[in-house]
Amino acid sequence: MPTDTRTLRILIANFVLRLASSAAGIFSALCLARINASVRPVSALEVSLVVAISYTAVELPLSPLAGAWSDRYGSRLMMIGGPLVAGAGVLILAMTTATPLLVLGRLLTGAGAALTTPSMLKQLAAYTEDAPATRSRVISLYQLGGLLGIVLGSATGGLVFGPLGVSAFILLAVVYALATPLLWSGALYHGERSTAAATEHDWRAYLRLFRLPSLRDFVPAWLLYNIVIGLWLSQIAYQLAGPVWPGQRLAGHFSDSQVGLLYGGYGGTILVGLLLWFWVLPRMRRSDAMFVAVAGMVGASAGVLLLNRLENWLIWPVLVLLAVSVMAEAGFSPASLALLGDISDEVETKRGALMGIYNVLLGGGQLIGGWIGGLAAGWAAIDGLSYATVLLAAVTAAFILPLGRMERRFQRRKTTNTIR
Repeated sequence: MPTDTRTLRILIANFVLRLASSAAGIFSALCLARINASVRPVSALEVSLVVAISYTAVELPLSPLAGAWSDRYGSRLMMIGGPLVAGAGVLILAMTTATPLLVLGRLLTGAGAALTTPSMLKQLAAYTEDAPATRSRVISLYQLGGLLGIVLGSATGGLVFGPLGVSAFILLAVVYALATPLLWSGALYHGERSTAAATEHDWRAYLRLFRLPSLRDFVPAWLLYNIVIGLWLSQIAYQLAGPVWPGQRLAGHFSDSQVGLLYGGYGGTILVGLLLWFWVLPRMRRSDAMFVAVAGMVGASAGVLLLNRLENWLIWPVLVLLAVSVMAEAGFSPASLALLGDISDEVETKRGALMGIYNVLLGGGQLIGGWIGGLAAGWAAIDGLSYATVLLAAVTAAFILPLGRMERRFQRRKTTNTIR
């Protein structure tokens, strides 16, 4: 367990920020529904623009820049600036019904996430540089806290917005503000600014990070995993509650509330999986954990294919297979992030810029996955999503192979340095 109180403050702040970000998305959607009911018509395109597109459009390009800025100006500035910018964004959402200002509010919340995340990851990676097992546990807690915040923020968003209305955005600004002192006091090392001040910080310097063989090996596997996540997240709710597909028992056979319950069950299973990986990951190589997670992808796809056809008591063993597979799949993200921390040890003065890749590949992969998911679901609904996942899992496994060699190289290097 990480015992440094500053690390715990960053982990708690991560939970608070994820909760606030998730709730902000729900609040935005519900606010648009009220605007549509009482002020003016709201199109589906406007909903997508305000709730999702504007947030992602700023988070993706800004994340690597924010990481590089943290290398030049220090992590503390980025970590306290992020929640303040996001808080300003949600206050704008509380004061307007105009589309341009609603988009501006969401742009600021996305910018807040982009400013904060690379610096938090940079600090956690720096703290655990000489403790691989502690790094695995810290990263697992980071993922667990982030997911728990997203689940709670989504679950409570409607409950809070219902009685408070737009005043809920003001409450959300207070929540963002609570993260600021946690991050201020959670800076783990303070000499980084003087060390990094002379480093390059433009886009060309950032792109030169891709000359690292270890980073080039890492990128495809992490990108493919996020493509799989985006494939399912973009389509599964619609496929479950949308049109019936001949021969498929799942497609189009669930109500909105039932879809919500399924999402809750999935989120709970992921949380259990992350708790298990918290104990298991420090005892495994990162690449081995990623292989197990890829096997989980295949198992989950097989489970969905079977559930799409079976009935009666036969579904129960398949549900067990699906639950175990989802828990196994949950290990990919913390294993990958711990491995990215290992890679960052090679470029300590550009650690923040390197951590900016986490958000870029996460968001970019999910955007690509959304496009692939549309094609796969259009071809064969839920079956199409499962078949596409199996294919992507096979490709991901091929890209994990070089990562095992990378880990062995890292281990030999650390052993040599210890002997010296």
